[in-house]
Amino acid sequence: MDTESLPLHLTPLVRAWQCRKRGLCCKGLSISISETKRKRIARRLGEIGDERAELIQTGPFEIVDGWLQLPRKDGACVFLEDRLCGLHKRFGGTSVPNACATFPYIVMLTDDRLIASLSFQCPTALELLAHSERFAVLVEPDGEPPTDQVSFLGSTDETFFDLQGEPVTVSDFWRLHRAMAARFEARQERDPLQRLIAFAEAETGEAAPPAIELPDDFWSRASWDMAVSRELSRAAGEATHELGWWLSLMRPQDYEFRHPEGFDADAFVMRYLLHRLFAPVFYLHHRDLRFGLAMLFALLVRIRLERGRGHEVTVAVRHTDRFFVHPIDATEIFGSAANPLGPELPWGNSWRVFATLARS
Repeated sequence: MDTESLPLHLTPLVRAWQCRKRGLCCKGLSISISETKRKRIARRLGEIGDERAELIQTGPFEIVDGWLQLPRKDGACVFLEDRLCGLHKRFGGTSVPNACATFPYIVMLTDDRLIASLSFQCPTALELLAHSERFAVLVEPDGEPPTDQVSFLGSTDETFFDLQGEPVTVSDFWRLHRAMAARFEARQERDPLQRLIAFAEAETGEAAPPAIELPDDFWSRASWDMAVSRELSRAAGEATHELGWWLSLMRPQDYEFRHPEGFDADAFVMRYLLHRLFAPVFYLHHRDLRFGLAMLFALLVRIRLERGRGHEVTVAVRHTDRFFVHPIDATEIFGSAANPLGPELPWGNSWRVFATLARS
């Protein structure tokens, strides 16, 4: 596919973003590196006598999902120097791992367009989201994506499913997704959960399950309660399991966040949901509209979990993006339970389970 001839769809946030050199991405994320780039970095460091040459040559390395991770020291990349990347400073932008060169941009190829968005793990991107007044989309037919790293979602080799679980063509899948996104944005409910529940009921023709009673400390604890799984299964009528990301505690890194005057938390969360629906990176794992619907509820659940742990909503959204934009795989999000429904249905894709949890 000739990506250069495709129109570029993006939001004003993408064009407005500029790195403020805070170094927080070098602290908050593990950084994958290819074997080719690792050898190149080791050689260049050796040529200038940098003591880290041996470290990048021999490790030890953490391996995540088959990829080497850059060594870390005191919770940060070993090349972080006074909030700046030492590799970039010495050898230029082409020397850094691809993950660093493209962050925080998210660029995806669908059936007929390129879509660009931002990862809100970056606090500068998060501030842009907080200060924007509404969700908007720009179309630049002659534009170029901010990075040449593109996640391919338009493959004809994958199976795509509609909201009823029926296989559809790639073009039909994206047509249905865009129509759903437009209907979700057009709804008038201000509260994100109310809007999402009303939207899901209208799209699926199913009533949302009732709330369940949860332990008093449920939203602040660091462990999953299996008794809750049983109650969720009963209320939602769907099998469930403990959630992999429930056990992961995220703590806010220190950074100054500039809240706009009259900051509206509900509107902020709604814009976040719309950005994630606009740039649906969760389809990298499952090309299934039901999965996408469940993920929107899962985003709200994670935000509520982080707020229950004492984080304000902007920090909660930042941590939410860590799990849903940068997951190792779907297991990190939904847990490791075997899928009882067959390989076509990704385990945990029921919006009813997450709707029950979000409203409880």
